[in-house]
Amino acid sequence: MATGTLALGPSKPLDTSPILTPCAPDLLCQGESGTRYSGVYRRIELRACTAIHLQQVRARELWLEDSIASAEDLWLGESSQPPEVALKLDRSSLVLTAAEVRGQTAVELSDARLDIAGVRLKGEVQGLSVQGASRLVASFSELRLGQQRRFLHFSEKLEKGSLKP
Repeated sequence: MATGTLALGPSKPLDTSPILTPCAPDLLCQGESGTRYSGVYRRIELRACTAIHLQQVRARELWLEDSIASAEDLWLGESSQPPEVALKLDRSSLVLTAAEVRGQTAVELSDARLDIAGVRLKGEVQGLSVQGASRLVASFSELRLGQQRRFLHFSEKLEKGSLKP
C-alpha cells in the first residue's frame, strides 16, 4: 500500500518579487515551433506558435493566440496587483502541470482547450471565464474565488459564461 502526500501546484511558496521588477522583459513568440523557454518575464505572448514548452517560468501574464504549448512549474500573476487576466487562450491549446495562476480573472478561454494537472487557479473577480466554447480537462487541481474553493477533476466542454467554485 502506497503512502505519502500529494502536493497541489508548486511544492513551496514562490517568491514573486522578481515578477514585480520593472526591468523583467516581455517575451513575444511569433510563428515559432519547437522552442523552449524558462526564466522571469513581465508578459509572455505566443502567437501562431506550435510545440512551445515553458518550464520554470514566472510571469505576470501568459497569452496564447492560435498556438499549441505545454508548461510545467509555472507561476502567473501577482499577489499585490493581480493582472486583469493572468492566462488567456484564444483558439489555442495548453497542457499545464504544477502551476499557480492568479489574476482578477485567473483564466479566460475562447475556442480553446486547457488541460491542467496539479494547478491552483485563484481569481479575485472570476476564476475561469469562457468567451467561446472551450474544453477544460482537469485533474488534481483547484479553483479559488475569495474564500470559496472547488476541486477540479473532470473533462468538460464549457459554453460561454464562467466556472465558479
